[in-house]
Amino acid sequence: MQMWTSLRTGSSWAFTQLFTGLMTIGGTLLFMLLIHWKIALVVIFITPLSLFVAQFVAKRTYSMFRLQSQIRGRQTALIDETIGGAKGGAGVWPPKQKPGRV
Repeated sequence: MQMWTSLRTGSSWAFTQLFTGLMTIGGTLLFMLLIHWKIALVVIFITPLSLFVAQFVAKRTYSMFRLQSQIRGRQTALIDETIGGAKGGAGVWPPKQKPGRV
């Protein structure tokens, strides 16, 4: 029974948020149109364009971030192997130089 109460509460909250958001947008557009209708029309027409540009940038950025993460992982693995091989299992870093060599 508690699950249904949570479901009702969650859906009620979502509907309230949706209604509040739509009323805010509608009220803002109404005031913009009343104050200066030309600027309001520019904003109304440019907003979808900016959303498409943002979506394009987000998709491109995600794929580049994923590629960067993969490359960084390979670099980290190479560095770990290099440092591990230089230690030679002795557990001392940096390795001691042999006498007579500079």
